[in-house]
Amino acid sequence: MRVQPSLKQHVILVITLLLPYICYGQQEYFYSTNGKKVYMEIMENRFVVKPASPVTAKQAEELLGPTFTNARAETITGINDFYEIKFDSGLFTTQALQSELDEQKSKNTWSKVNPVYLIEGNPAIVYDVFVVNLKDESVFQKLEQLNNEYGVELISRNTLIPTMITLRVPDNSEHQLVELARTYFERLELEWSAPDFKMKTVLHTNDPYYPYQFYMDMISADKAWNISLSDQDITVAVVDQGVEAHEDLPAGQLVNGYDAFGQTGGAPGGNEAHGMASVGIIAANHNTDGIAGLAPNVRIMPVRIFNERGNGSTNNEITYAMTHAITNGADIISNSWGYSDNNGNSVTTDANPGLTTVINNASQNGRGGLGTVIIFASGNNGQDVTYPAFLNSVIAIGAINSSNTAFNYSNTGSSLDLVAPSGEVGTVSVVNCGFSDFRFEYSLDGTVWTLDREGASGWNPGDHDIAPLDCFSEYQWSTHGGLPTPNTGYTSHDGGTSAAAPQVSGTVALMLSINPNLTLSQIQNRIQYTADKVGPYTYTNGFNVNMGYGRVNAYKAVREALPSQYSSQNFTSSTSLSNSAHMYGTTNIGNSVTVTIPSGQVMVLRGTVNGGTNSKITSYGKVIIEEGTVLNDVEIVMESGGELLPSNIELDGKGIVFKSGSDGEIKNSTITNANRGIELNGSATPLIEGNIIEDNAHGIWINSGVGSGAQIINNALSTNSGYGIASYYSSPTINYNYFNGNYFFGLGSTASFYRNRFNSSNYGLQLLNNSAVQNATRNLVVSSGTTFHVESPVTVQLQYNDTWVAGTTYLVRANYNALVFAYNNYWGGYPSSSYYYSTNGANIYYSQSPTAYVPEYHKVSNPTLVDNPFEDVNCTEKYNEVSALLSERTDEETKRALLTTKAGCYRSMGIDGFIEHLQEEVRTGLSTSSKLYATSS
Repeated sequence: MRVQPSLKQHVILVITLLLPYICYGQQEYFYSTNGKKVYMEIMENRFVVKPASPVTAKQAEELLGPTFTNARAETITGINDFYEIKFDSGLFTTQALQSELDEQKSKNTWSKVNPVYLIEGNPAIVYDVFVVNLKDESVFQKLEQLNNEYGVELISRNTLIPTMITLRVPDNSEHQLVELARTYFERLELEWSAPDFKMKTVLHTNDPYYPYQFYMDMISADKAWNISLSDQDITVAVVDQGVEAHEDLPAGQLVNGYDAFGQTGGAPGGNEAHGMASVGIIAANHNTDGIAGLAPNVRIMPVRIFNERGNGSTNNEITYAMTHAITNGADIISNSWGYSDNNGNSVTTDANPGLTTVINNASQNGRGGLGTVIIFASGNNGQDVTYPAFLNSVIAIGAINSSNTAFNYSNTGSSLDLVAPSGEVGTVSVVNCGFSDFRFEYSLDGTVWTLDREGASGWNPGDHDIAPLDCFSEYQWSTHGGLPTPNTGYTSHDGGTSAAAPQVSGTVALMLSINPNLTLSQIQNRIQYTADKVGPYTYTNGFNVNMGYGRVNAYKAVREALPSQYSSQNFTSSTSLSNSAHMYGTTNIGNSVTVTIPSGQVMVLRGTVNGGTNSKITSYGKVIIEEGTVLNDVEIVMESGGELLPSNIELDGKGIVFKSGSDGEIKNSTITNANRGIELNGSATPLIEGNIIEDNAHGIWINSGVGSGAQIINNALSTNSGYGIASYYSSPTINYNYFNGNYFFGLGSTASFYRNRFNSSNYGLQLLNNSAVQNATRNLVVSSGTTFHVESPVTVQLQYNDTWVAGTTYLVRANYNALVFAYNNYWGGYPSSSYYYSTNGANIYYSQSPTAYVPEYHKVSNPTLVDNPFEDVNCTEKYNEVSALLSERTDEETKRALLTTKAGCYRSMGIDGFIEHLQEEVRTGLSTSSKLYATSS
């Protein structure tokens, strides 16, 4: 279907580099898509180096000298000879860091010094490789000339796209990587030029095969699920080889089945699993089994038009099958099939007038006059879009690879609407199997993971060993890494436009779940203009014959389906939104104005939200705040039942309040200038991870009743004028956080407190009135007045904690009948004026068992290590053995296990050895998502 967008769409995916100067401060670059420039920022607490000669990580740290205090050097998976350097971001402003990097660049110590950038909140590492895409082959000679001029090495040419060329910048080049990428773009005729980034990747859902479903990540399915997981009131008909119940597709989800042959009621016959592959992409449940479908809660209507030998029905039978789907309430009809001639060529005429008539009628009158959404695969002939996909009343879907290039087999042309990721198609041969009958033998070469028929009847293993007279089809394939296990009902070899079309069907199911009143025309418009304009193609008015309107983006399509859309809205009086809403542009909320989201509704915020005095957004439903959104002086209040999902946002002037019973997460965001950056109440259970919470009156304020389900992990709490975290009669989980200039205060509060670091001139932990940090383990306190202050009649366990430079008063101060067990803590670097101090009936024990009583005002010189499990180990030999293994292995799990062994060995060496171990452990185990300095496992 052709729908012209109302606004001209700019159709480029060109990464452009700006300002080609050596100075880091003048290096910026952006990529442009749909006319929008997205800039990259330099991270203040990381950079990348390549040593001029091979060195260990520890040696690399030493080479950095005193400028980068407590720097940690980490290997980079997939990039040899480079180290990522991480340090306290409080040391530098961006400008100061740029100056220091220029200084490091001038030294002979390093052959490369590069910043680390942020792209939409994701750290992007550049090293010595960049990639260009020539406009055509005629530019290659000029490229070689430029390579000679700058000493750049041509590494490879993409076998699929020969104009896409990978280049390496030589060691000790006077030109920075981003500068050269920019220069190449300016001086050559390029489609684009970009550094080769190493970026973070994440996984979603508990389905064990979901990590293999690369196509879900490409179409932003996980973000779409934040808005909707689909609705059981939506019905998707799958017109194919049949669908049956499966462990990932319960029988209760299947409705109104139909078989054009009158045999199975809609279930497959023989070993035909094509329909199962299609339905898995659409509706496989989100559970602990198999894969994850796009719309796991929709109802599925199985419609079988191919028999057990893979032969299609007659035209009239197919027409009746389509009629059944329409008249029995299908909102969406998914079709991964089409017509072809005897030679496998596309049919580009109306091959079935009856079917055409039914489809056209459904587009006008289906769904009570809103229009049935009918989706077809474009075909696998490498020709024009085939029938029925080319009809204006349907949505035609082509296939692209994981590099966003159209497969050669994918049918193209002016009738193509969208594309979706898929895999290769297999080969097929026809084999005589008795009398005049035949069977198909397939070689399955796709890479799409989805459902299969369970047991021996599916594609996997494919050996449907039936007597020759039955002539069922045979399938040949090889497993991917031994998975999935044969006969378990999953395949890893789906592909073709057949696997692309169901992704659009699932996306439309999510759209209708959030807004069932959308017309067919509205769906077509929204899914087209939200499509990503990807690949090495030129789009004219948003369209390209190879890609249609682009790659489907499930999240953007669902976001645009929200019933209410507010652009640059001014709220001058308190308002309760009646529908799920999308607020974008600049939103202004006036003085004492509250915008309320009712239970069951969703609000997506993006752009800038400006608040006045006492302005609030209060939610009993779900609030999704898009990356890059800025909230100025507006408070977010999550009431009971509310759920918050922001990531990579900035709040300035007001904070976020979680009321009792609310949930959600705050990740990788910045919260500043609030009275309380984040406030938790009652049974709130949010995940607060990887945030910068600084310059507030208090960082995180936890009121009575908050339990361990509230997770406060990997945050940087800096220069909040009061407490970094204050916890009142609660028991949150507080691990891996970094406190700078503020501390943890607990009043009647218990908590899991593990691997936090404190830079504080006052306290590390201060516990009053029956507070109990029952397992304060492996925390690190630097320059603290009192490392641990306990003032209540409770028992507190302090295990394997450390201070590098203890304060001028006490390591541990206990008061008012407190009982403190200090098990194997390592007070490295403490001065002579540091003490254990107990008074008013408090007792402190500092050995493995409570036998060595520390009397009141007792100075500890060398804590005694007891019950040492490593005392019989030859530590020198063990140390050398473990160090050798560490130098060979880079995977995180192995490295952590080896470090644990190394730690035990150091403990047997005594305090000096352990201090050295601790410093190494801190450097190598630091989390990548915050300014944390806690020690690693």
